[in-house]
Amino acid sequence: MIEMREAGERDRDAILALRRRAFPGVDREKQDPAFWAWEFAGGRMFIAQDGSGVVGHFGFVPRRFYIVEREVRALLAVDAMVDPRMHRQGIFTKLARFAADAVRHEAPLGIAWQIRPAVLEGMKRAGWQAVTSAPVLVRPTLGSIPIPFPRSAPTAQEIADRARFDASPIWKYVRRENNEAHLVSRDSVLKGVNTHCLVDFGGEPRALRALIDDAIRDARRRGVRLAAALVSRDHPHFATLLRAGFLPGPHRFRFLAQAFDASIRLEQRWALTWASTDHV
Repeated sequence: MIEMREAGERDRDAILALRRRAFPGVDREKQDPAFWAWEFAGGRMFIAQDGSGVVGHFGFVPRRFYIVEREVRALLAVDAMVDPRMHRQGIFTKLARFAADAVRHEAPLGIAWQIRPAVLEGMKRAGWQAVTSAPVLVRPTLGSIPIPFPRSAPTAQEIADRARFDASPIWKYVRRENNEAHLVSRDSVLKGVNTHCLVDFGGEPRALRALIDDAIRDARRRGVRLAAALVSRDHPHFATLLRAGFLPGPHRFRFLAQAFDASIRLEQRWALTWASTDHV
C-alpha cells in the first residue's frame, strides 16, 4: 500500500537515500544535507512511501515572475523521483497530482522544467502543460573584447532578489553590476565539461555585454574554456547573447506550467534563464 503525504526535515535522510538510488551519479551535491536544507528553505516536499520506506519524492521551491506588470509567486517543481525498483506502477503521476493539489492554494502558478523524457507524460496527466522551451546557448571563452562601464552598488531589491545565491553552501556565485546592468554566474560541469554558466542577467544591452565580457575573460584566465546560458527565445537578452558570440547548442529543455489561478494565462511570452530552474 503506497501512502502519499507531505514531508519534513525528519524525512531528509530517507529522501537523500532515495536520491542516491534514483540518481547515483547525477548532481552529487544534492546528496549533501546542507545543500538539501538550502534548496528547500521556504519550499515544500511530498513523498510516497510503503513498508520499505520512501519510494517517491516531489518537491517545490519558491520563485517569482512578473506577468503583465503583476508580481506572481510561483512554485517550481524539483527533485521529482521514484525508486528505480518501483517504476511503471503509476507512482510518479499519483504523487505529482497529490503534490499539485496540496499547493494550489499557496501560489497562483506552478512551473517545472522537463529534462528527462520519461517524466513528461506523467506531468501532463497531473495537469502540467508544455508552454515553451529554452535552448542552452554556448560559446568558447576565446576572443573576448572588454567594454568598460562604471560599477555601481546594487539596489536593496536586487540584493534581496539574489540573497539565495549567496546562501548556497556549495555552489559559489559571482555577481557583477555596473550602472545599467547586472549578471550572476558560476562555474559548473555540464556534460563533463567545465563551463561558466550565466545564471541571471538584465539591464541595458551594451552594459550587459560589458559584464558578460568580463565574466568570460575571467573564466578564460582560470582555464574554463566554455561559457553557457539557458535562455528562452522570448527573453529580451536572447539577441544580446547571440551578439556576444553565443550559439544554440544541442540541448533544449521544455518549460511546463500549471495555473492554479484562472487569471494566469499560460499562453504568453516567457523570459526564462537558469535562475528559473534549480539546476544552476
